[in-house]
Amino acid sequence: MRRTLVTFSFAAGSFAMVLGVVTAVENKPWGVKDYHRERYEDRLSQVISRNAKIDLYRDQDRPRRVVERTKHDFGVVSNARLLECHLTISNAGQEQLLVEANSVPVDVQVNCEVCAVPPGESTEIELKWMIDENQWRDISDGAEVNRKILLRTNDPIDPDVAIELVASKARALVYPEDVGFGKLRLGEKKVASFVVTSEVFQNLAATAVECDEPGVVAQSRLVEGAGSVFPSVEIGVSIERNEYGPFGIPVKISLLADGEFREVAVQLKGQVKSPITFSHPELHRVSGLDIGTLSSKERTSFKVQVRVREETDREMAVLAVEPKALRAELVPSSIEGVYKLVLTVPEGCPTIQFNRSDYRGYVEVGDPNDENFSNWLPVSGVIVKE
Repeated sequence: MRRTLVTFSFAAGSFAMVLGVVTAVENKPWGVKDYHRERYEDRLSQVISRNAKIDLYRDQDRPRRVVERTKHDFGVVSNARLLECHLTISNAGQEQLLVEANSVPVDVQVNCEVCAVPPGESTEIELKWMIDENQWRDISDGAEVNRKILLRTNDPIDPDVAIELVASKARALVYPEDVGFGKLRLGEKKVASFVVTSEVFQNLAATAVECDEPGVVAQSRLVEGAGSVFPSVEIGVSIERNEYGPFGIPVKISLLADGEFREVAVQLKGQVKSPITFSHPELHRVSGLDIGTLSSKERTSFKVQVRVREETDREMAVLAVEPKALRAELVPSSIEGVYKLVLTVPEGCPTIQFNRSDYRGYVEVGDPNDENFSNWLPVSGVIVKE
């Protein structure tokens, strides 16, 4: 009797486990996040409903609407005006198709109160969108505006046709805020260009291109030809930097647009490569050298290769070390411009934590006679005195 009860209990438990798994799979479909649940259930319901209609009308004659496209993009629109387009609806079924406008915005007209389309034929729907001048004035340049229209048919499987009209408000002046030059070597000359375009004005010309920074030469050229849809001006910039590090240089462009004076500013951005580089098997390009957690019970050293890219005959030295309890020595090698940086945790070093967001270590290496000729090696870790 006891054996029977145990077997029954096991079977009941197994059934509960199987039921639980089935329930879990049913309520938690694979790959569907909880926050997508409502949308998933709604979409699943639509698919099930549509499949049921397909089965119901499989052997029955019915109207079947076919629409080539349901979205019309008017592109860039410079001013408030009447926009018109045509969409074609065809009847690929065996019964007459009826089309009517069901939901239409107040500023859109549809020439289809009720249209009858015989089998095998099509009808053209005309849509007129009258853009209100006051509303258009309040829309930001470059913003996209749309209108949605719903047509309803007597197609029993796919009755609704959702149509979208889209237009983008023209921008008076289109230009990049930044022009990137990437990474340069010291004294290297690099050239870049950018275009200033107007989607509103008919005529555009640059009257002046100004930059107060030495080493920057800029000039303008009118863009002409079949490939230029809007009036455009190309600005060519040549730059040569004699200082290391990142740079951001403003350039001011004065323009004449349909007789109206306009000004725009563009930033030239880039970076002159550091003259000094570090290399080590465990060196990260951003966080530098991580020495981990070390005991100061005994002396520990790390060797990092230092290479001088430019002006290899300069005097080189360790300029600063943090934490100051660490020791750093720069040893020249047999190759000119190549050094060995020896970073040492001395025996008996006090407990220091320098891997926090508010406190990191570093070693600065460079020319002691030129504050611009140097580089920093980030160092992080924890030293524990035992």
